[in-house]
Amino acid sequence: MRTGLYMRTGANLIICPVDYDGFANRNQFGFYMYLFDLHPLDRDLQHGKSVTPLVRAVCFMIACLMIAGGCSKDEMKEMAASVQQQSQDFAVRTKEYTQSAVQVVEQQLPASGSVSLRLSPPVEMDSAKVEVISVGDGRPNVVQISTYDLNALPGKFPCLLIHGTTDVETSASLTGRTVACDFYFQASASSPITMTPPGKSVAVTFAEFDVSKNTLKASIGSASLVGSDGKAVMFNGGTVMALVQGGN
Repeated sequence: MRTGLYMRTGANLIICPVDYDGFANRNQFGFYMYLFDLHPLDRDLQHGKSVTPLVRAVCFMIACLMIAGGCSKDEMKEMAASVQQQSQDFAVRTKEYTQSAVQVVEQQLPASGSVSLRLSPPVEMDSAKVEVISVGDGRPNVVQISTYDLNALPGKFPCLLIHGTTDVETSASLTGRTVACDFYFQASASSPITMTPPGKSVAVTFAEFDVSKNTLKASIGSASLVGSDGKAVMFNGGTVMALVQGGN
């Protein structure tokens, strides 16, 4: 007597002729179906669950080989356990390779800087850059720290701009120096601008320059600020790690 062993793959139904006479009884044929979980496989596909083509193909080929060869139940169990173990090992290796690739990419990504401001509420920003601009004509150079492109309107909020005058020529030369700076901060496009009052400044102390990452750290001192709406704002200082722009 002949029937068909079926497996659904996406929208296709594969029919494999099977001779019942090769089995002791129909229960043995049912055991083959149960052992490789072909019916649940079809059910998983109907419910939108993903089954890897590799596992699907391996199960299909081994099922056909066992049907043709008449393996014992113990042999079938051993083979099924081996396939399951190999599938698990493959999944573990795939996960390890993926994690390793992500770590390599993260290590190669350029630093973008960070800013932490002790305002109410506290503010964290994930980008910052520092640059020393030569003005010329005997005037002092300008150091500025910003979280956005100064040649365009801020496209991302919150945003920060700090700038002051200095006699150094490069950002790396700022290490160990404290510069009196003007401070401007805006939490959102619709919020008031928080700034240093006219004639006042915040003290920015520059720390070490990291040559390998091309970044410069700095701490910002506490100060009494004012909003563009006229309200007083207490600023308890902050920290910056800025990506150096232009020459070091």
